[in-house]
Amino acid sequence: MDKNLKEIVILHSNDIHGKFEGEKDEDGNIRHSLALVSGYVNRAKKENPDTVYVIAGDVFQGSLIDSEYQGLSTMDILNLIDIDLMSLGNHELDYGISHMMFVSRYADFPILTANFRIKKNNRNLFKPYQVLDIGGFKVLFIGLITAGT
Repeated sequence: MDKNLKEIVILHSNDIHGKFEGEKDEDGNIRHSLALVSGYVNRAKKENPDTVYVIAGDVFQGSLIDSEYQGLSTMDILNLIDIDLMSLGNHELDYGISHMMFVSRYADFPILTANFRIKKNNRNLFKPYQVLDIGGFKVLFIGLITAGT
């Protein structure tokens, strides 16, 4: 690699939907489990310290465990993964705005959304953005949620 270039790695996932255990492929191998994701993220960050892992939302809904505990179990599991930040998805609001505000207090990482605001006073409920230093570069991450939400 050119000595004037710096490699940074941004890992991303979305639409986890409470599916922690993954699924078996046609050969019986487990795929897409959060344990595998966590291992991959840890290995990538060890190989290149200029690596970040971000989630673009929709971690809630889709599993019996998540539905039963309304996102609290999901947040507990996500806290075991080395997540640098997360953006809200529409399913994070399925249990209500006030419940998401409650659950977000359990996150060990910032939760972002720039365009989810209180109409009355035009204030954000979550941080709109986060600047991360990745390999000496300032990288701006903005959380956005679909307009229909």
